[in-house]
Amino acid sequence: MLKPDVHTPKSPDVTVEQLCELFYVDEQGCLRNRNPQSIGRRPVLAGTPAGSMSTPGYVQVRIGGRRYLAHHIVYAMCKGSWPTKQVDHMDGNRSVNTYRDWE
Repeated sequence: MLKPDVHTPKSPDVTVEQLCELFYVDEQGCLRNRNPQSIGRRPVLAGTPAGSMSTPGYVQVRIGGRRYLAHHIVYAMCKGSWPTKQVDHMDGNRSVNTYRDWE
């Protein structure tokens, strides 16, 4: 079930098309980097998992200096638009971002 979400970006700076250029979702639902890039001093290889774990247990990804939750990115890539309501994880595991895991 989708609920109002305080974590959903009100006006994302990134389009769904740009997300699809940066990332892909593998068969297990893991958000992965599509292209090699540098984030700060650290190189990121194509095919590696995108983002890092936040304190509350969500995977977050930084794009253009702004943080996005990985499950919102996966939602946008799978549904074609950013979520406007809260995306719940059915199994309660905040680090699982497959679209089959959402209520």
